[in-house]
Amino acid sequence: TFDEWMMIYNAAEKDGYFLQRGMLLALMTGQRLSDICKMQFSDIRDGYLHVEQQKTGTRIAIPLALRCDKLNLTLDDVVSSCRDCVLSPWLLHHHHAKGTAKRGGMVKPATLTVAFKKARDSVDY
Repeated sequence: TFDEWMMIYNAAEKDGYFLQRGMLLALMTGQRLSDICKMQFSDIRDGYLHVEQQKTGTRIAIPLALRCDKLNLTLDDVVSSCRDCVLSPWLLHHHHAKGTAKRGGMVKPATLTVAFKKARDSVDY
């Protein structure tokens, strides 16, 4: 349910700076995990987020004006929140070097999955 999603989203704030953004991108775009992780700022042109789906090769253009009334956000708001003090081509990126992850590097699908599971498991439904 949306309420459960919000509980996980709020729990994600404690641990994963990229997780909340990833959850919002997933909700707003309806794209697969692998496609969300490979989204870049250069994919934004003429008011659209252009996505080439990894699984099918299908190309789509999602309007930045797309709005989620329940969250009172547009896709443009979510993309803007991905721009921060870390210089990176990736919408979802690491803030600190840790292990093999480099500051500004792409968040891999497995990393996002682990962060989501941790947030989900911390919630008491």
